Amino acid sequence: MAMDEALGAIRDYIADGKVKPGDKLPSEGRLCEMLGMSRSPVREALRMLEALNVVDIRHGSGVYVKSLGSEELIASLSLVMGLMPLSSLLDMYDLRLIVESSLTERAAARITDDQIDELLRIQMSIEAAVHPDGTSKLDDEFHDLIARVADSPSSRALLGVMRSRSSNYRLYRTERAIEVFRVNNAGHREIINALRRRDPVLAKGAMAAHIDSTRGWLAALKPEAEIKESDSGR
Repeated sequence: MAMDEALGAIRDYIADGKVKPGDKLPSEGRLCEMLGMSRSPVREALRMLEALNVVDIRHGSGVYVKSLGSEELIASLSLVMGLMPLSSLLDMYDLRLIVESSLTERAAARITDDQIDELLRIQMSIEAAVHPDGTSKLDDEFHDLIARVADSPSSRALLGVMRSRSSNYRLYRTERAIEVFRVNNAGHREIINALRRRDPVLAKGAMAAHIDSTRGWLAALKPEAEIKESDSGR
């Protein structure tokens, strides 16, 4: 498609360093001349890049390149991942398991007593919830704190996007909600205990088991269970 060609060409123009963050792209007319294309595919490509948080279209001024930091670009994946069916999300869980368990392994050597206390506080709040369906934000805080301790901004951003997509599947509104809640809490406790012991191998294994358990719950869902609300257990 012409739009795909235009998108690839403009992407390469930016990636090759011809413009830097904050710079203005050539005008739409000039881009058409450079690419040998009509305005329609070029305009569509620019809109797509704006949706992906790569450029900022300022009407009456022009198109400007936004920050190209890894965190910002990874965060833009939320648009694409939001369209993933359950089967594709489950495939992504292989990546989540590898990344998050490795970050937890690293966190075991870095975490402070205060941070362990914070994890425990979050977990106690989760367990004290009147209903597990309202613990999504706390669950996100739990996982994000570990990623923050590991000090890998790109991986942390990627995991945030993946957790956000998983939240479309409301495990705590299924018939097995109580069982899911119990197993998830036990998994969190295992992770905390491993981190408290500063045992990287144990911490990595505990997180891997926890993520694999969540993948199992998701795999048991039927595709029609996918809904758009954002709060769920993970």
